[in-house]
Amino acid sequence: MLLHDLIVDDAGPAEIIPTRLPSALNSLKRLYLSWITLGEFFEFSFALCLIRSSPYIEEIEIEGCVDVDGEYYEPVPRDAVDEIPASFSDMTFYHLRTVKIKSLAGADAEMQLIKVLLAKSPMLARMVIEPYELEESLKAEITKFQRASSKAEIVYSVD
Repeated sequence: MLLHDLIVDDAGPAEIIPTRLPSALNSLKRLYLSWITLGEFFEFSFALCLIRSSPYIEEIEIEGCVDVDGEYYEPVPRDAVDEIPASFSDMTFYHLRTVKIKSLAGADAEMQLIKVLLAKSPMLARMVIEPYELEESLKAEITKFQRASSKAEIVYSVD
């Protein structure tokens, strides 16, 4: 059985989350994560593990979830956020063409993920960001991030 699409709905926390899966998901082309809180440590770690384990990924779509109070269950620690770029140092996403992130809250971990995907994806054509709330400062910060692809278009969409 080939794994071409992986859909994870309502991803829950886990006790131990590896940096990468024991075997690469070489056949995974599209990753769709819904109802995931990227500012929450376990859910964010889970998402990073899947992305790091998918060297041939072509499309990533993340539908974020921000709880009603705007507080996360267990925030991503500052040292974990700082380690995100190093954890992708040996990776380049040569096949990644599109990224869509919905309900971006602007947490440091989310911003680091966007920064890494832009810097490590030389074939990226389009990244769509749909923030949870309109914040011009987020848009300004994201558009300044270094891009591996000079053709990468960043669309900041507000519904």
